[in-house]
Amino acid sequence: MVSGKDMSVMVNGQEVPIETGRVPVARSSSPTSSGGVDIPLALLVKFKGMDRYPQGRYSGALIITVMPGS
Repeated sequence: MVSGKDMSVMVNGQEVPIETGRVPVARSSSPTSSGGVDIPLALLVKFKGMDRYPQGRYSGALIITVMPGS
């Protein structure tokens, strides 16, 4: 497992703290239509200090939570 201190995450160009961060990706002044909308999402995950970890394949879960804004 790669430690959170060795990773950084950006969503749509805004840095987000690992596991605790939230970033708005869309805003609307009216309710979303029943057909939905397409929202571009650019996710960038960077790793540092990889020489401290064994070589090989790493796997895990990416969890994206969609929440209503305020």
